[in-house]
Amino acid sequence: DIHLTNIDNSLHGELSQIIQNFNKINVREMEPTTQYIHEYITEEDLSIVVDDLANLYLKDLNKGREEIVRKKRIFGYINNHKINLQEIYSWILTNQNDSNSIYFLGYFNYHGININVNKQKACELYQKAAELENNIAQLELASIYIDGKGVEKDHVKAFELSKKSAEKGIPNGINRLGYC
Repeated sequence: DIHLTNIDNSLHGELSQIIQNFNKINVREMEPTTQYIHEYITEEDLSIVVDDLANLYLKDLNKGREEIVRKKRIFGYINNHKINLQEIYSWILTNQNDSNSIYFLGYFNYHGININVNKQKACELYQKAAELENNIAQLELASIYIDGKGVEKDHVKAFELSKKSAEKGIPNGINRLGYC
């Protein structure tokens, strides 16, 4: 009984010290930063990440960067922000009301990222995103129709999609329209 009292008193002293130290903590120091986003990631953060990835990818498309370079830059962004690829995949899978999420689900299907390659499903998702005026989906789908990768070649559809992109002033859309 005396032994338990000594332990209780000892724990009480330690607990008292912890509480005193806690009261000294500056809460501002605990706010999450992008450096630690993986520890505090929220739905809003993932939405921002997907939009950032879309902007990065569109910029690379417009600069004429090769697919392998664009893909490396996507993975580089994800790695630099210490984001779990499965986390992004799950988020885009469950947020199919956003055109960038729809596009990236298609991208994951097209390239076999976290799932098996399914170019037909990818094209369906690209089409859905393109109908929502997603610039990347329109550009990618135009290229797919030009090359016949995953679908039959269809230069009329490629022309229509390229024209929409060109009318928005998207450099790669203008380039593809010229090609068509």
